Amino acid sequence: MSENGTSSQPPSADFEEDTSIFAFSLKYGAIGGVVSVAFSLVYFFVDMTQHWSAGLVGFLLMIGTMIWAQVSYRQSEQPPIDYGEAFGVGVVAVLYFVIVTGIYSAIYLSIIDPGVVERTLETTVEQWRQIGMTEEQIDTQLATARTMSGPAVAPLASGVSLLITGTLIGLISSIFIRKKAES
Repeated sequence: MSENGTSSQPPSADFEEDTSIFAFSLKYGAIGGVVSVAFSLVYFFVDMTQHWSAGLVGFLLMIGTMIWAQVSYRQSEQPPIDYGEAFGVGVVAVLYFVIVTGIYSAIYLSIIDPGVVERTLETTVEQWRQIGMTEEQIDTQLATARTMSGPAVAPLASGVSLLITGTLIGLISSIFIRKKAES
């Protein structure tokens, strides 16, 4: 310990490696998130926010961001790149992606287009009526849907879902990204 009470020993190698993975992944996750936000705004301006392809584009951008970060990490490091490193880079890139898109989603739902939730719920209620749900069932489902669609809850729930999906995809993509030491 030094005189001021702090440790004079350098941080462990694990800490430096973890920090570099977080720092490395920040660029890719932030860029991917901004691109996703840009696509979302394009969908908004052409009045296609309810179109099925909007969600698909966002999902594909998340996967692309993760794989782009993993491949770039693989190319920037000397072998070996183990499975855990490749997985970590992918998941952390998705985390940053989720943070950027989650902030945008909260702004979108509360400022840009606050009526989107009600329009979506109106369409959903009509679908429920067509399949024969009673008004009591619809009211119950509607109350739950309104709670889950707020500007605070919806981005959080979506973010958790994307993180889980990104983690599962990262488990698979890391198998192909890792790199053995050259003999």
